[in-house]
Amino acid sequence: MLLEGVEVNLSEGSIVNFNFNSEDYSFKVDKVSEDFMDLTGDFEERLIKGDINNFDMNGDGRREISLFYEGLVDGKGVLRLEGFQDFICPENWNCTSWGSCINGERHRLCVDLNSCGTDFEKPSLVETCGDNSSSGPDVVGVSIGKVLDCGIAYPDNVSKENISVGDGIKVISNFEEDNSLVCFGNNLISGCGSAKLILRDGKGSEELMESSVVEGGNCSIRYEILRESSDEPGSEGTYLSCVSYGDYFIKGGCEFFEDVGNCSKGELPGHLTMGVLGAIVLDSLANEDTVCTGTMIEYLKKSSQ
Repeated sequence: MLLEGVEVNLSEGSIVNFNFNSEDYSFKVDKVSEDFMDLTGDFEERLIKGDINNFDMNGDGRREISLFYEGLVDGKGVLRLEGFQDFICPENWNCTSWGSCINGERHRLCVDLNSCGTDFEKPSLVETCGDNSSSGPDVVGVSIGKVLDCGIAYPDNVSKENISVGDGIKVISNFEEDNSLVCFGNNLISGCGSAKLILRDGKGSEELMESSVVEGGNCSIRYEILRESSDEPGSEGTYLSCVSYGDYFIKGGCEFFEDVGNCSKGELPGHLTMGVLGAIVLDSLANEDTVCTGTMIEYLKKSSQ
């Protein structure tokens, strides 16, 4: 029987046979290097060093076997095999409260506290609602000429929940409550049309986000500090101008909050807006080949020193 936490040292040509849930399985090591291990047989897979590879052994959509390649030791590849007891990770979903009703829908964010990697019992992130009006004082989603004005967002004012994850605390901000953030995110998801959004926080800052399609069908995002806060003197007028192709900004915005699937599917547009903002700032600071230019890059680098 395969037990949890079995670690084996394998050479090219090594064959591993094991029994799992009364079924016999076998795989062969076809090639092994410091960076990867190629398997054939019941596991036709290239295992990359450091990556966890989960396998569904009985076709029920749940992971039962995990393989983790640790690299070479004394010329042999070290492979760790784990079997998941009872083959089930119990999902434990915790959700924020519902956001405002916009265009007949409202959204929320849900996190699996057990990080199972499955969504069999995941609650709905979107539901229909009867009130199509904005709950805030600012008009949301008004087209002025060919520019969609998403109004003023107050990301500091959304509700936050502290969720225990392992030994730590994760703070979840429900950006789906803010109509303007949702408006701008929906615009990005639907094709990066011309739109603008004002962001205000409790420290007196006012920032501008704009999106548009530029030459070649690429997406352009501009972020500018219109009014400085008391904590950021001298930042007024600094800006980033970022241009890329495809869904680059959507992917980066979703990954910023480590939530790619639901975010990129359009279920979390407010979440996406804040993620894109964080992603372009991070890209400007950490990536030598950044897709952004502008005076804010040097300002941020000086501030981070």
